[in-house]
Formats: sequence, structure tokens, C-alpha cells
Amino acid sequence: MAGYRKTVPNGENIRFVCTYLWANPGAKGPEIRRALMDVRGIPNDPKVRKGYYTSYVCQGWRYPQWERRRDGGFYLTQRGLAYVNP
Repeated sequence: MAGYRKTVPNGENIRFVCTYLWANPGAKGPEIRRALMDVRGIPNDPKVRKGYYTSYVCQGWRYPQWERRRDGGFYLTQRGLAYVNP
């Protein structure tokens, strides 16, 4: 299992999600997770990818940088704009 997992600086996943949502407002949870796994180099294998990064888009966790709306999509909040990489 090891070998493809990269160590990233603290907060980089948050920055990536914010930048992704800035470019793709209303993205659904699976889209966000897939993009994050792709950029982190996690193999495109459902057995390997199961459960990765679910905390960013599951309902139990709340991040002040984005919100889930009634349409099921995620959108940046005012606070999240500060995390967007140009």
C-alpha cells in the first residue's frame, strides 16, 4: 500500500479543494475527491481509493472554507477565497 502516498505540507489539501471549487463551483463530493486523489498520485483503482479524503466532503465534517448547498454541490465561502491558489 505504501509507495504512492505522498506527504504534503499542512493545509495543502484545503488549498487544493478551495482552488478546485473556485474553478468548479457546485462540484459534487465524488468529483472533488477524485481530483484530489489524482493530484496526490493515488492509483485509479476502486479498491485502493475507497475512503480516501472522505472527511473533506462527508456530512459529518464541517470546513468553514466551503459549504454544501441544497443542490448537493459544494461552494466556496468568503473565508475560502483566501485559500485559493492563483
